[in-house]
Amino acid sequence: MKSCQLLFLLTLLLVCGLTYGNQEADTHYRAAYQSFDAGHFEQALAQASSALQVDSTVADYFLLRARVYFKLGKYNQTISDCYSVSRIQPRMPQVYLLRGQVALVTESYVGAVMLLGKAIESSSDATLTGEAYFLRGKANTALKRYPAALDDFKKAQQYPGSGEEIERAMTYAYMQAGQLEEATALNKQLLTQTPEDPSMYLMQAQIAQKKGDIATAEGAYEKYIGLVPEDYTAYHALACIYFDKKDGDKALMHLQHAILLEPGEPALYKTHGQVLLIQGKTEMGCNSLFKALQLGYLDKYGYDLLELYKQSCETE
Repeated sequence: MKSCQLLFLLTLLLVCGLTYGNQEADTHYRAAYQSFDAGHFEQALAQASSALQVDSTVADYFLLRARVYFKLGKYNQTISDCYSVSRIQPRMPQVYLLRGQVALVTESYVGAVMLLGKAIESSSDATLTGEAYFLRGKANTALKRYPAALDDFKKAQQYPGSGEEIERAMTYAYMQAGQLEEATALNKQLLTQTPEDPSMYLMQAQIAQKKGDIATAEGAYEKYIGLVPEDYTAYHALACIYFDKKDGDKALMHLQHAILLEPGEPALYKTHGQVLLIQGKTEMGCNSLFKALQLGYLDKYGYDLLELYKQSCETE
């Protein structure tokens, strides 16, 4: 009889201990979730780790900490916690989504496509599925698989949470795929919705250049520069437009702005040298081309500059 009573007491103590432990872990977890939602990621990390110290058998605890690690840019720890989740609860779509995000930001685009595909296959949550399609579209865009990217973006639009971000990505994919009318129409729609968004003017300029609509491209670049005066690439693009129009003075003016902003960019000196050579200023032009070579143009862009330099600047 006493042994039965002792066994009952031990069982009761064990159950009470587990219940208390579960409650304590859950308290840490809920606090971590609140900190995560508030953007306090270091605090969320400490709280999620506390939950796991009390109870390391709950997949959601590892998943939350993995998401925190991702926000903190600690991708190895993110993947490690994702594997811990999978050992407890295999084939969670949230894990595939998170691993796909890590692959995307670390430029492992083929892996991202595979993992996000698994997220889509295993998910029954509409919001998660839509996000996975969108992210896979971005990975396919990076791989220059533009038809596949556009297909993913269109599917993402069918799910909750779709909006301007998808339309921006679609505009770029249309442009790169050579579907310039579709890109123009979508860009025009976005400009109407967000007329002060600089990126839309940059996209408008790039689309117009591909279409050969130089006047529109020129105006869009000027508008973009007015909103983002520190982007040297826009000044360079305008300089190239003026160079093609045989307006060397305007080309040089924009190149000088670009070089002031990014003095170590070799492509700027190549264009600078070309403009000067066309103007008959051979010595100055060759000096600029040589500067481009010194700054590593060949390693960064290829050997076209070397041939130009030999033809224009080397004498017998």
